[in-house]
Amino acid sequence: MWCRVPGVADRVIRIWDVDTAAWCEVVPRRPGLFQVCAHISGDRDSDRLATLRVLVIADVVARAAEDQGLQAFIGHAGGTGSSEAPQLLELAQSALGLRPAVGMAVLSADLPAPCDGPTDLHLTSPDARLDPREDGILAAVGQILVDGGSGAAIWRILSEPGSDPLSIKKALLSAPHHEPADLTVAALSSAREALRIWRRHVAGWAEFPSRPVPPEIRTAIRRFGGQLDTPALIGLLEDVVDDDRVPPGTKFETFVLADRMLGLDLERWIGQPDAESST
Repeated sequence: MWCRVPGVADRVIRIWDVDTAAWCEVVPRRPGLFQVCAHISGDRDSDRLATLRVLVIADVVARAAEDQGLQAFIGHAGGTGSSEAPQLLELAQSALGLRPAVGMAVLSADLPAPCDGPTDLHLTSPDARLDPREDGILAAVGQILVDGGSGAAIWRILSEPGSDPLSIKKALLSAPHHEPADLTVAALSSAREALRIWRRHVAGWAEFPSRPVPPEIRTAIRRFGGQLDTPALIGLLEDVVDDDRVPPGTKFETFVLADRMLGLDLERWIGQPDAESST
């Protein structure tokens, strides 16, 4: 086990470890490299939603690792017997702006290079356990909360032109990775509206002279990323929006910096005055 007590290592990811039922820091097993393996579930709707969240969190893990100066790789394990796995992976990567995986195999040890080395972190759906032949830290994402209308709506939002799939990602990142995430119709609508407001602000702030991000905000963004604390990062952005003491140019650079971790395309409307009315 290469899980250390929080606070003793640099360039690590802090996550809830299923095996020890405690927070720990995942230390890269290969110098300068961080490898995360996303485990793909079956064909049931609940499995597909769980896989969607696993893919989103794996992307955040890779972004956070790269923010700490590491080279990050993502591999997909399992799911080879699922008839819908390839389509789901392709749809999620395209619609949610997720980086493609190096490859897919039954076991992470069978992944192609550069993922043919030891895996630092395994991500799975709730209550899943690793194949006994696997080795590594296991982190499970929380359950997905849906209602009568949101199950079908999620796949429609992901695939229909003119929708905003990143509203799904925003809703997923609004909850701690190991706790339930709300994807009800109301939550999806709220996430879509939040993105609309943020993108409108970012486009407006882009018209002002750029100003540096204060060191304390830059440090907080990096800390929240390394802890996979996306709700805190989202809360920081909400505070920046409402703080009249922060110049527009600083707000702009803060959102751009944070979006490198969140991947919500917050700069989408810059230079497009009619973009909001067309969405």
